[in-house]
Amino acid sequence: MKKEYIVGIVGGLVLVGGVGAYAYSAGKDMAYRSAMRGGMGQGEKALMGGGYRQYEGGMFGGEFMHRSPITTDTSALSEAETAGLIKMHEEEKLARDVYTALGEKWGAQVFTNIAQSEDQHADAVKSLLTAHGVTDPVTDDVRGVFANQDLAKLYTDLVARGQSSIVEAYRVGAYIEDLDIADLEKEIDATTHEDMKFVYERLQKGSENHLRAFNRNIEIATGEPYDPEFMSDDTFESIVERENGFGQGGVRGDKGNGMRDGSERGMGRW
Repeated sequence: MKKEYIVGIVGGLVLVGGVGAYAYSAGKDMAYRSAMRGGMGQGEKALMGGGYRQYEGGMFGGEFMHRSPITTDTSALSEAETAGLIKMHEEEKLARDVYTALGEKWGAQVFTNIAQSEDQHADAVKSLLTAHGVTDPVTDDVRGVFANQDLAKLYTDLVARGQSSIVEAYRVGAYIEDLDIADLEKEIDATTHEDMKFVYERLQKGSENHLRAFNRNIEIATGEPYDPEFMSDDTFESIVERENGFGQGGVRGDKGNGMRDGSERGMGRW
């Protein structure tokens, strides 16, 4: 059976409602717009007073704010589609949890901003789980706790790795986004449900923005780019050479310029 829905994606959160009503309230809209001002208007920030600039991807990584009427196919998901939704929800949680831990360790705003974005990504996938009647694997939304034990181990390993140095923390961020983009590509190819494809494609754009932000920090610190582990070199180069993607009907905030010595926060625009 097919049911018509209005699906709104605001900063990565998918909100589902019936025909004839927008799936988000004015209050939520204003809240997310305010949040985006805070994240995207920060521009560049000094890296721990270390003399080089830390680029911030923005709270939502310069992502998207879009509402679009689509048809949600409520027919049964395949086993692969169900498994993909479950995995992607916990994978987005993995990103949020790791970035939160690394943000606390290093006080680097890029981790705090992108962690908040990843929380919206996880909510987006959770909305798909709900819409399709799939049991949410996240029963205890505690940092570092996962139903998927491979992700639980990966969380522990990546946090330990990222706590060794700020540069290694940036590499961990790039690694997670590299993995996420590759896995989202697999799920996009595997699903026949347009609502799932719609969300996955937009989450992928967000992850590409995050990858660019982490890669810029790595290049500033080391003079060398991130070395991708899951995507091809050509795909990586294509992503980092593109401007931030915002999705159809998106909005953006321009990055500001921090002091050359990395001592001040840049002033961006909404």
